[in-house]
Amino acid sequence: MATTWGSAEGHLQAGINCWTSSPSASSTSVTVYLRAYVRVTDGWRFADNQSYSISGTGGGSGSYYNGLDGTGATKLVFSKNFTASIGYGGGPTYSWTCNISGMYNGGTPSHSRSLTLPARPPGVPSTPGTPAVSGVGATSATLSWATPSSNGASLDRTSGQVSRNSTFTDIVASWDSGWATSRSVAGLPKGTTLYARVRAHNSVGWSPYSGTRTITTGTTVPSAPGTPVLEDATATGVTVRWAAPADDGGITLTEYTVQRATDALFSADPHAAALGATTLQVTGLAPGTEYWWRVRAANAVGDSEWSETASVTTPAVPPGAPPEPVLTNVLATSMTVTYSAPADDGGSEIQSYEIQATDALFGASVTSPDTEPPYVVVGLSPATTYYVRVRAINAQGAGSWSPSASVTTLSGVRVGDGASWRDAVVWVGNGASWVLASVKTGNGSQWM
Repeated sequence: MATTWGSAEGHLQAGINCWTSSPSASSTSVTVYLRAYVRVTDGWRFADNQSYSISGTGGGSGSYYNGLDGTGATKLVFSKNFTASIGYGGGPTYSWTCNISGMYNGGTPSHSRSLTLPARPPGVPSTPGTPAVSGVGATSATLSWATPSSNGASLDRTSGQVSRNSTFTDIVASWDSGWATSRSVAGLPKGTTLYARVRAHNSVGWSPYSGTRTITTGTTVPSAPGTPVLEDATATGVTVRWAAPADDGGITLTEYTVQRATDALFSADPHAAALGATTLQVTGLAPGTEYWWRVRAANAVGDSEWSETASVTTPAVPPGAPPEPVLTNVLATSMTVTYSAPADDGGSEIQSYEIQATDALFGASVTSPDTEPPYVVVGLSPATTYYVRVRAINAQGAGSWSPSASVTTLSGVRVGDGASWRDAVVWVGNGASWVLASVKTGNGSQWM
């Protein structure tokens, strides 16, 4: 700053110059520089001892020899540097008065001057305190922190980070919003130890980040697995596959439960199996049957909801073998065959049956009855052993033959009316009951 001067008295002026050092954002004080001068005003020549007195902060008094000669000749008579405190709102105002005395010509020049100290420049906020954590759930938590010093400029924003690691290179949540001292953070991963920090902002810039606070989120049951995919269905088996849950609940899955039933409500014939894989090979199913499937997952917290359901119908196959037929009313040329349905219809309705009555090699033709059982087989030969078996037929084809039953037809006696012959049945009685008799012939040594 320039020196300012008072009025001339006795051909001399008193002057004061004052200034300060330039403060920075980190400054809490400045250096005040105070200087006092005398100056000749009209070509006068001085040669005497004079005194000065500087009133005000940092001032002082003393004497000097004035040998100035000529207009504008100037002499520094006082110099002082001192430290003064400053704040963000501006420093105090200092005032000084310089009085000169002891001049041989009786003059008493003086001069007063004031200086207002500069304000401390604002800086970035100080570091917020390490956040506290509360309300920790499986996917959320609330952070709160103390208000830091604003350092000369109003706080206007806050930001924070939540990371999977303490170096904050794997950020899972962050924010930058208006100034606040708390934040509810959502969308956090379950069952995870996380690290959180915050910082403050004013018009100058961002503060350093706070210290780090750890958060451990809770765990839940898993979400439902994917809808089962049913592959490679056979008459008695199928492969069931499913995708793992998108959300394991923040903890390792322990098992899957696979449930099947023969209705979509899972009320009919339900079965369940627990396993650790996402594939299940199923056997022992019934042919031609629609099965419904669903899956759920479990962790240490509990079971998930059931998945969406899927269904598959196993292919039908030819029926199983009927039971051994029952042979009754055996005559010389006919018999009655009674048969029943197989225990396994192959998953398709039985459409018809086939009967074979033949020798032990089963080389004779097959008969397809056109009526419900029992069925009368005719055209047999008398005194002949027949082997009889039955099989069922559905839309998939003929099933297996039943076990065979055997019987020997009666020997025949034929009677005629001159035009045709017919089999006659011979009955013998004992006076109380009658039984069918087989007619045999003999050669003197054996009957035939």
